[in-house]
Amino acid sequence: MKLLITVLALCTCRAAEERTAMAVLYKNSEQKGQTTSLDLVGIVQFTQAGPAAKLMVNINVFTDAEYFADGLHGFHIHQMGNVYGGCTQTLGHYNPLDVLHGGPDSAVRHTGDFGNIEIKNHAFTGEHTDSQASLYGQYSIIGRGVVLHETQDDLGKGGDLGSQKTGNAGSRLACGVIGISSEGYDNASSSVVSSLGLLLTTTLLRFLFQ
Repeated sequence: MKLLITVLALCTCRAAEERTAMAVLYKNSEQKGQTTSLDLVGIVQFTQAGPAAKLMVNINVFTDAEYFADGLHGFHIHQMGNVYGGCTQTLGHYNPLDVLHGGPDSAVRHTGDFGNIEIKNHAFTGEHTDSQASLYGQYSIIGRGVVLHETQDDLGKGGDLGSQKTGNAGSRLACGVIGISSEGYDNASSSVVSSLGLLLTTTLLRFLFQ
């Protein structure tokens, strides 16, 4: 019986282990088959300690004086993880709840609304913490697209239809696909299994010590 309790407890802990993911950013190419290693312009790393934890996003955009203008640029998660044929293939912002566009701190926003990054000296290195996007659950961003836009996202405050949909962030400069970069995605990863394991462990402990 003690062995069973130990196994259940380990399964419960395993279900909530940290997950990481990564996207490699490439320059936008509207011509299919033209994306090469020479077009690599950045790396985005995602880390989340568990289903209830905030998502930590580390963004690195490499220096390119000819391609990246200094200033604010919209940065979003997009619906599709398809960059074959250019960044337009990622379609619109990831918005599984079908709500209006906003900023990362807005009460109403797309899951993929990460706001802006500020490029200085034609490059960017920084972090973003997000409370809505996740590497877990039904609306996981794994397999989705990441897009860096040409201009500033107005965070839904522009007063027109474009603002409510995209933030008027302009064309797409670079994009990538979010892929798994750690173990733990296939090991009792759902919150349902995690909750069940915890419930069984608690019930058995109560039974033994009544």
